[in-house]
Amino acid sequence: MAINGGSARRLLAAVWCVVLLAGCAAPIPTASRSRPAPTAPAAPPSSAGIPTASEPETTPPPPATPVELCTDDAAALSLEARIGQLIMVGVEGDLDAAEERAITRYELGSVVLLGTQNRGVRETAGLNARIADLNPGAGILVAADQEGGSVQRL
Repeated sequence: MAINGGSARRLLAAVWCVVLLAGCAAPIPTASRSRPAPTAPAAPPSSAGIPTASEPETTPPPPATPVELCTDDAAALSLEARIGQLIMVGVEGDLDAAEERAITRYELGSVVLLGTQNRGVRETAGLNARIADLNPGAGILVAADQEGGSVQRL
């Protein structure tokens, strides 16, 4: 049986929709926030100071994973600060007062350096430090629009 061009496109579109819907229905993996419960405290050591088979050894809980640490940090932020972490503001040249106010007031999470900045490494590092000081609690990601050629920001 031959399939003409229109039927093939419809069939392809239907298959594509099924694939997309199947992907949307898949469970989303989440980091387990539960840590193993600590074991019961061991019985007092025997008189010889050597643990016996009846005395269970206690092990410290495993260290938190990077995902758990990040999730804990995010949970400590206010709703406004969490929203601010999603916003990137562009800085043209030097940081002006309006940009400083916006970063501080809305607790913005990232800045992109734009425009023609012909400053050296020390001046760029100083600008980055000034930007980082505006949101010390959550930190700020500083990006650069570095295209190469005549556009050199770093």
